[in-house]
Amino acid sequence: MLSFIGNFFVGATDAFPSKIERHAIRIIKPETEDTLKITVINNRLKIENAPLGSKLEIYSVVGLKVYEIKLQEKTTELIVPIAKGYYIVRIGRTVRKIAIH
Repeated sequence: MLSFIGNFFVGATDAFPSKIERHAIRIIKPETEDTLKITVINNRLKIENAPLGSKLEIYSVVGLKVYEIKLQEKTTELIVPIAKGYYIVRIGRTVRKIAIH
């Protein structure tokens, strides 16, 4: 018998009645045509399906904002004037890790 508790199913198996099994459940949303896409090639950043008027923010890995721009179109391609390294990109509620080579 399995019971759902929070994010886990808990229950005993027939072979090992005293053993408790835990299975994490993760909901994965399918990618659609409206899904925000962020692509990086060298220092060129391509944003697809961004909400009009949204703000693109780029943070260093220590949390300092290094770049910010308001997006005027759903699809934008721009050269980012920042040093090579790893950064966090935020557009609205979407957050992604990128690498500038």
